[in-house]
Amino acid sequence: QRTLRVAPAAARTAALEALGRLLRERADSLVEENGADLRRAEAEGLAPALLKRLALTPAKLAMLRDGIATLGRRPDPI
Repeated sequence: QRTLRVAPAAARTAALEALGRLLRERADSLVEENGADLRRAEAEGLAPALLKRLALTPAKLAMLRDGIATLGRRPDPI
């Protein structure tokens, strides 16, 4: 946390761009692994409302990537 906070703006922008790229490249596996996690959590009795909130869908990933891209376009992100 502290490293990113004190890093130059260009480094923070690069980190956000890398994160967005990784989310795009690994979207399928992220959704698949999230599904497995949710199945385990459901079996352990996690409340349906929490399961719904924790479910990662391609649409949620796209919204996350869009938000990260928006931050990355700011002059001094984060």
